[in-house]
Amino acid sequence: MDNTLGKLITTLRLAKGMTLQDLAHHSDVPRSTLRDIEAGRVNHPRATTLSAIAEVLGVTVDDLTQRPQPQPSSNGTQPTAGVQVPAAQLALLITKWGEMRDDQRLLTLGFIDLLLGAD
Repeated sequence: MDNTLGKLITTLRLAKGMTLQDLAHHSDVPRSTLRDIEAGRVNHPRATTLSAIAEVLGVTVDDLTQRPQPQPSSNGTQPTAGVQVPAAQLALLITKWGEMRDDQRLLTLGFIDLLLGAD
């Protein structure tokens, strides 16, 4: 089962130095719900839940739910994996990179590998 949403929320939360309890407090989403989303036990959270989480994490709901779409190759026969990163998210990553601790950088790089399908 794909848990990209849960991993993205975990990565963004940790990059902000927040615990699950911090996110629960600021978003008014129960900690148990957040834990279940991050663990992949809830795959389609309510729109209001996603909106509250996104607001606290400083992203949009679209940023949280965006999935990479396969792109047709130049010869039209073999699709290639393509990841489209919203410019705002890329700018945020670049801005925050210098403020991140080493463990936060490793988590971020791990998530980028996940998005790109690296082994």
